[in-house]
Amino acid sequence: MEKKVSLVLSSGGARGIAHIGIIEELEKRGYEICSIAGTSMGALIGGIYASGNIEVFKKWLFSLTKVEILKLFDFTLSKNGLVKGDKIFKEFRKFIPDLNIEELPIPFVAVSTDLMNNREIVFERGSLFQAIRASISIPTFFKPLISDDTVLVDGGLLNPTPVNRVKRFDNDLLFVVNVEAQKHKTKSEYKSLEKEDQQITKFNQILTIKTSDQPGYFQILNKTIGIMLNQISELTIQKYNPDMLITINRELFGTYDFHRYEEIVEVGREMARIKLDEFESRSNL
Repeated sequence: MEKKVSLVLSSGGARGIAHIGIIEELEKRGYEICSIAGTSMGALIGGIYASGNIEVFKKWLFSLTKVEILKLFDFTLSKNGLVKGDKIFKEFRKFIPDLNIEELPIPFVAVSTDLMNNREIVFERGSLFQAIRASISIPTFFKPLISDDTVLVDGGLLNPTPVNRVKRFDNDLLFVVNVEAQKHKTKSEYKSLEKEDQQITKFNQILTIKTSDQPGYFQILNKTIGIMLNQISELTIQKYNPDMLITINRELFGTYDFHRYEEIVEVGREMARIKLDEFESRSNL
């Protein structure tokens, strides 16, 4: 069996950092990633990998302190988003060139949602950074990418796991990663949930929203979107029946736990090991 992989990377906020560990494990085992489709954080990691810059990106990410990560979020009083999103891409341009998607060494597709026209937007050409910026615009958190006739936000609203958008090749393997999976919580996971709730409380305080025993604004929004994304992902994955599916429980990490990058990468790597062991055993690889 050939070891060429068409790879689909889901949305998931900070949880999407796990895609790095998964990609590294695939490479370690000799799999050739021949195409990528991604949404939101999946578009970010997938696009940077397709450009050949995942190592320099990881080195930069692992060098950041919590304070430096916070400084990358250029908060604004805009009515359509908490964060402008310009500062982080200005930082990216210091060490990653903004290539055109059609010129990338690996075929790549990013997905966004056009709120103005109620449709999915698929980026197959043009600026890589523009496509990623459009795809990661989590509603109410990142400002949308606005032009005369479009308002582009997170592609996960319509297609969080874009299996139908990845380019396929003869005899390739379809591998899908969903970091938005909903599972029953274990005792060991409650500590992570408490951290997420504390983090969301801080965002509530920034917004001067009064917190109480009731769920906060961001907590309700985050969990509501998470349920929706997982349901869409499950239906999409069932329809296309990938050769291998890697899932990560969304309750393990908060959407904004970017400071936990090392832990998230390792969870991705470990889940890839488990699933690849199962897949290779079945396939006699």
